[in-house]
Amino acid sequence: MPARLTVCFIILTTVILHVSAVFAAELAGLVTRTRGETTAVNNGQLRPLPLNAEVFVGDNISTGA
Repeated sequence: MPARLTVCFIILTTVILHVSAVFAAELAGLVTRTRGETTAVNNGQLRPLPLNAEVFVGDNISTGA
């Protein structure tokens, strides 16, 4: 029983830390206009920025214009 409780605690802690990291990104704004290909890089992750996409503090923005 104590081993099972320890495993449950570890899983719960991992889930809480993961959820906290997801919500840690601070929203800076939204894409209202684009011309050409627009992307953002944050923490080494490249993502496209279509119209109405969220832009976060720390994003490096690149446009094709």
